[in-house]
Amino acid sequence: MLADPEHPNTWYLAGTHRLEPSVAIGSRSEFIRADRQHAASARARVRDRSHNARLVQGLVVVREDQGDHQANELTRRAIATSRSIRSEGLGLALAEAMMLSKPSIATAYSGNLDFMDESNSLLVGYDLTEIETTAGPYEKGNRWAEPSIPEAANAMRWVFNHPEEARLLGERARLTTNHYFSPQLCGSRMLDRLNQVRGERSKT
Repeated sequence: MLADPEHPNTWYLAGTHRLEPSVAIGSRSEFIRADRQHAASARARVRDRSHNARLVQGLVVVREDQGDHQANELTRRAIATSRSIRSEGLGLALAEAMMLSKPSIATAYSGNLDFMDESNSLLVGYDLTEIETTAGPYEKGNRWAEPSIPEAANAMRWVFNHPEEARLLGERARLTTNHYFSPQLCGSRMLDRLNQVRGERSKT
């Protein structure tokens, strides 16, 4: 979910099984609950947008898949990004947003914690819950994280109400990710892993 830079009270939503749309909608509902004017102004703007987008609780919901160019352009123009993550691998979209100095909100769970912490991002609490229905590689009976809607809403509200502090947070995010994903460090991690595999194979 990305905040519109021209209209910060408007957020664009996309979701999958592990990026739960209902959490985004819920957090966005909490975000606008105290000021219904935000929702009204967002609805007025959406009337002029593409037919592929619709409004849900103050969110612009993009119905169709976005190509790399469109997705990258939206991230570049955004003032913040929020991902209601149930489970994450690398966290590429978050890393890309952080490299662009975007204040980033995400669940304090899974692979994104390799480069996200309280110094460079806004982490949201969660409850580990059992998966009720198999969704792709996420099998029924396993567990994943259900992000806290109130915490996600508070993080969104903080970005909206503290633009200068949010900008500084985004700058720290840029420095962190540019270092963590630098060719030198990535190459070093790959070499360490290859040496580990080579050592394990030599024992067999």
